[in-house]
Amino acid sequence: MKQQKSRLLFAAFFVFANLIFLQSSTISQNPVDSAELTVSTQKQEFLLGEPIELDVFFKRKGKFDLRIIDLSVADAGMKLYIAGDDNEFKRYKFLWPHYSSGRRKAMPDGSIHSSHIIFFDSKQDTTNLSDRAIKHITEGRILTDYAFPKPGTYRLKASVAFDVMDNSSVIRDDSPKIVFPTGMVESKEITIKINQPEGDDLKVWKIIESDLRIGHFMTAGSAPNRNPSIGESLMSEIDKIVADYPDSYLAGILSDKVAERRSRNENNRFERQLFDEKVKRAKDPRQN
Repeated sequence: MKQQKSRLLFAAFFVFANLIFLQSSTISQNPVDSAELTVSTQKQEFLLGEPIELDVFFKRKGKFDLRIIDLSVADAGMKLYIAGDDNEFKRYKFLWPHYSSGRRKAMPDGSIHSSHIIFFDSKQDTTNLSDRAIKHITEGRILTDYAFPKPGTYRLKASVAFDVMDNSSVIRDDSPKIVFPTGMVESKEITIKINQPEGDDLKVWKIIESDLRIGHFMTAGSAPNRNPSIGESLMSEIDKIVADYPDSYLAGILSDKVAERRSRNENNRFERQLFDEKVKRAKDPRQN
């Protein structure tokens, strides 16, 4: 009887000890403590109508590897929230595909860096949808055409979802074991100020505000739907704005965006020409 009681006590102690171990292990591997996310801008004050470049840094903390969706796939790998004067954070809708986020690179300290242009807000068309569907789509979202539609102080923060991986333990397909599925890390808030434009800058902003094609172009570097004919026409219209307001800071930004786009188009044409010549030589060896 005493022997059986001793066995029961030992079993109970063993179970209790394992529970304590698992609890302490879970706490030490808390997904929130496994990563660090920071966001920053090059300056703190901007002009209304000026696109904002947001730098995002995601860094692993601790011994585990982390698996994330590419930070450049904004809205999937990363979510951005903006709070205006009403102090309520709303989610920003990135353009899709998020063309401007291709600049992603690993940093010397092991962090991953990506940059994102925050300006035009890509809202989903709710025409012909039910009230229930509209509420689902718009709830918690920015509902203006631009992320920063008026002067004022804005707060920004981002979040990234990730899995905590353990490379020391693999499963059947030789992939790392997932220790924690879908952890979430949120950055600290940063604050920026959007100032009221004056003179020619105000006139240029009114043009940008009323022509969403220009807002799209300033954000993505391309016309809506990436239509070449619309793109050429739009860039010609922007050329006229730049000519009409040569001293405007915002017009200067437009000029730079057009120059970047035309340079990219020229590079694409050159690469396409090289590819066509390579295909032609492959089909006709006598040209080699």
